[in-house]
Amino acid sequence: MNLSDLSLCSRARVLLPRLVAGRVSDAALARHVGTCPRCRPGLRAARAQLGVPASRAEDPTAYVLAVVYAAGRARLGALLEELARACAAFAPRARGGAPRARPLGEVRADVQRLMRRLGPRLDARDRSCPMAPDPVRARKAARECLAAAERVAGATPERQLHRAACALAAGDAATASALCSGLVAEAGRASDRARLARSAAGVARAWGLSATALAALLRQPAAAGCN
Repeated sequence: MNLSDLSLCSRARVLLPRLVAGRVSDAALARHVGTCPRCRPGLRAARAQLGVPASRAEDPTAYVLAVVYAAGRARLGALLEELARACAAFAPRARGGAPRARPLGEVRADVQRLMRRLGPRLDARDRSCPMAPDPVRARKAARECLAAAERVAGATPERQLHRAACALAAGDAATASALCSGLVAEAGRASDRARLARSAAGVARAWGLSATALAALLRQPAAAGCN
């Protein structure tokens, strides 16, 4: 059996040769393979038939599965961020408008579906997500979702911005400022800082804040360092 024998959809067939060759994959196609209900079972069955141990990373099928799993975790991280915004929408808003998110039940269903696909390779505490919160617990649920996103898909500057936006929306300017200060300290080059500012604008809007809410906090540490 070889990779060409797998019953995959046409988009996955475009992706497979690039993965097997070890080249950087197209992000959109990688996300597709990680979530397509037709592709993932086919890859899993192929690996089982070949009897390939998980440690054989050099095997093409094992490599594809590793990429699929990484793509699935990345998608789950993004869904958990969206779930955090949906939870926060239940809380009394201290600042800004309502976070942009689909209905909570719809997002939760997507999160749970992907968690089932990733299965036991997820940490036990990450195989559940908050129930529909009441206003008292809504902010805590949002913070838990963001923490889970970091555990599942890794800590990135954009995820730190989501945490800062969550704090700022709750009126916790001190926490938001501290998070942004850390990001600025880690962004050495001007191009990194510019990219951070662009991400901050998008994250702020997603949380119902003004586009400049986080950007202003990103500028504060630099100004303070000059005094």
